[in-house]
Amino acid sequence: MGNLFSVVVASHDQWTEYTAPLIASLRQCEPKTPLVIVDSDSKPEYPKQIDDYTTVIRTDNESHAKSINLGLVHCPISEWYLILDNDTLVHDKIGEVVRKLDPWSIYGGEVRHWKYGYYAVGWCFLIPRRILLKIGMFDENYIKILYEETDYCYRATKKNFGIQHVKNIPIVHVNGGGGSRRYVDSEKLTQVNLAYFLAKHRLDWI
Repeated sequence: MGNLFSVVVASHDQWTEYTAPLIASLRQCEPKTPLVIVDSDSKPEYPKQIDDYTTVIRTDNESHAKSINLGLVHCPISEWYLILDNDTLVHDKIGEVVRKLDPWSIYGGEVRHWKYGYYAVGWCFLIPRRILLKIGMFDENYIKILYEETDYCYRATKKNFGIQHVKNIPIVHVNGGGGSRRYVDSEKLTQVNLAYFLAKHRLDWI
């Protein structure tokens, strides 16, 4: 297997504010790591050519899960897939951390616990290829954004895979969720997507 990890960034707008600085920071630390940018109907469109190791895909869908899946499909085969929000920055080599991780666990730059278990928060989400092949893609039935990563982690734990916090990954969340998620009505989406999550997995209301 040629690549230790590939990176997927599903983004909407904010090229100058967030996405371009993220790419620059990644290239400074990991110059040859494959990167797939999914431009979800940004206005203006993202540049089509960035560097030899970056692929930019344009889509008009509003589903974050669909954009992530599109990015994963276009990644080269890798041992790990790192999904980042566009409002993140890389400040050191990621590969040195990834090499030491358990390939039977999903990792997050932030991990939370709720009634139904642990989940990695989506701004920094690391999936080993072996788990991706077992669990499959993200559920595209979630509207726009929210709960797609929670759902993925729930599905993984039901198959006895781990959810772990990668404490020393050199990635910072600059805007704390305000980057790629700024354009959505989060309160309404929380209600709708939570209802779908609970119904899908036949769980009781919180």
